[in-house]
Amino acid sequence: MTTDLTTTALPSAEQNAVAAFYESIQEALGDALVSIVLYGSATREDYKPGISDVNILVVTKHLDLPTMKKVLDPVAISRQYAIAPFFLTNANLHSSTDIFPIKFFVMEESYRILMGHDVLRDIEIGPEHLRLRCEQETMNILLRLRRYYILHSGRLLIDAMSRMINSLIDILYVLVWLKQGSTVPRRQVIETTAKIFDFDAEILRNITALRTTEISLSAGDAEHLYDQFLAVVSGIAEQVNQME
Repeated sequence: MTTDLTTTALPSAEQNAVAAFYESIQEALGDALVSIVLYGSATREDYKPGISDVNILVVTKHLDLPTMKKVLDPVAISRQYAIAPFFLTNANLHSSTDIFPIKFFVMEESYRILMGHDVLRDIEIGPEHLRLRCEQETMNILLRLRRYYILHSGRLLIDAMSRMINSLIDILYVLVWLKQGSTVPRRQVIETTAKIFDFDAEILRNITALRTTEISLSAGDAEHLYDQFLAVVSGIAEQVNQME
């Protein structure tokens, strides 16, 4: 089973790179290959060329060292197009949904089968695992923000916020589902969770804009935004801790 990449958000150069990647992976792995799945922003409306990664899940029957050696060249070649492959065995996939529930929940949000079976169709993700993982990951972002500020003496704050905002958006996407029983389009996640968790949506919108260089900040403004980001993440972490 293959898919038409012209229906994705990928520009033509990235489409060709993805096609070359999955064809080379198929050739390298042969019968050991179960499925290749394109997921994430490349299959949604928020993909940004030159900024977003091209996320690809590669599921295999086994993944020992000889098997991994076979994919080294295709992976190395694909890096220039920001292709980010995630390799799992089929057994790993079905045993890991309770350990990485957010990752698989986000995968299920939007994906395209490039080759092989639809391995995501029947996976089960328990809400209790999602809530706990949301709490863990939100607290992890908070701890990383604090640690980053201290270790970098309050410098390079824009870089830190830019690198952490996407992880937070994934968490918020899941929290909307946990709170409302349904998801919302990515473009509505910040506004929706701002109402649920009572924070200023403009703070996260401004941080999201940093990734696309839509705004520039002085050192003082960056520190102020960083302080606001800390407060938002801390508030969300406290409320998620109290969720049932």
